[in-house]
Amino acid sequence: MNKRKRQTATAWDDFCRYLKRPRSCPNNLKVSRSNIHFLPRDVGKLINLRKLKIAVNHLTGLPQEFKNLTNLRSLNVAYNDLTELPLEIVSLSHLKELNLNGNQITSPSEEIGKLNNLRKLILSNNSLTHLPDTLANLNRLRTLGLTENQLTSLPQGIGNLSVLVELTLSYNEMTHLPNEIGNLSNLVTLKLRSNQLTGLPDSIGNLSSLTKLLLRWNQLSELPDSIGNLRNLTTLDLSKNRLTSVPDSIGNLHSLTKLDLEKNRLTSVPDSIGNLHSLEILTLSKNRLTRLPDEIGNLHNLITLHLCGNKLIYIPQEIGALSNLDYFSFLPHKKVMYPNCDFLSSVWISGEKIREYCKHHKNIYTRRGRWKNTWDIIRLMYVGHMKEKESVFSMLPIELLFVIERYIISEPFVEADKSKKN
Repeated sequence: MNKRKRQTATAWDDFCRYLKRPRSCPNNLKVSRSNIHFLPRDVGKLINLRKLKIAVNHLTGLPQEFKNLTNLRSLNVAYNDLTELPLEIVSLSHLKELNLNGNQITSPSEEIGKLNNLRKLILSNNSLTHLPDTLANLNRLRTLGLTENQLTSLPQGIGNLSVLVELTLSYNEMTHLPNEIGNLSNLVTLKLRSNQLTGLPDSIGNLSSLTKLLLRWNQLSELPDSIGNLRNLTTLDLSKNRLTSVPDSIGNLHSLTKLDLEKNRLTSVPDSIGNLHSLEILTLSKNRLTRLPDEIGNLHNLITLHLCGNKLIYIPQEIGALSNLDYFSFLPHKKVMYPNCDFLSSVWISGEKIREYCKHHKNIYTRRGRWKNTWDIIRLMYVGHMKEKESVFSMLPIELLFVIERYIISEPFVEADKSKKN
């Protein structure tokens, strides 16, 4: 018998023993992965239980006697075969945490509104198509998990959950958010990945405590100006949408450290992006950008900059001021007009063929001084004193330039270096 099976057998044996001697039962009981299809009626005798975990079993319901567990504070019935909220749970008025993740519930009962002491409710990975209006009665709720369901909207009463801190709605079919969501002034995390949202309400700007807003894989075509009011926001993921522009007000997000706009339809970036002085990661890959604003040089804390998959014909010299830049991915358009490349004090490249050159050129070295694999990142740097401020590329042999060209430098640049050497 393997270790897990031994633990499962022990947990079930202990549970049966406590049913015979209820007074010996501890406050915290775990009977998960025990292949249980039903709970015996004697479970109602364990009146001292405060925390019960019966996850990963085959329960389709609970015995009527379960409502006698009035001291229960935490109940985990995740990954069972429940198709509806057992009404026996509704009688547990002191319950603070309820985990129903991974069941087959299609519509939670209106009775759920009676659990007004709940702080945490997890209904993720079910088959919910709507939420009851009585959800608004759970005014002490701090965490609400609704990921991977079939929800298309939220009840207007969602705005009554005034102390809610975390709301996860990723992998649903949400087409819009109610204006009342702006009443969630204590909300810190809002996850809406992989939905069908085409826009955001202006009231989104009222979420003054929000630090993380995840909107990847939606159908957003524009953003409200009010998004600039989210002054505490540190992470904003808008990748894989249909945005053609972002409002100037985005420059007001002074706490932002990560901004992901990958795979949209952006043709420009507002100059105000230069006001994001806390920004460390900026991803603009796979858009329709032809140039970047000079103000990007004001992002002095920027560590990572992704620009691949655009049609850039102009790279501002001001990027040279980004002394903290650690990773720069950039593949110019064939018609790129290169500025003086002295500002490129360092460039990151990768590729198997470059490895064979690294031992022969002292101005090429790995970040940690050693190789991990054939796709290690190599850094090209200035070496010695360059009185004439020559580009780092002019110091490299022409054959190495051709290798680099495959990964980061387009043909016109290599041709320019050819003409210099000739």
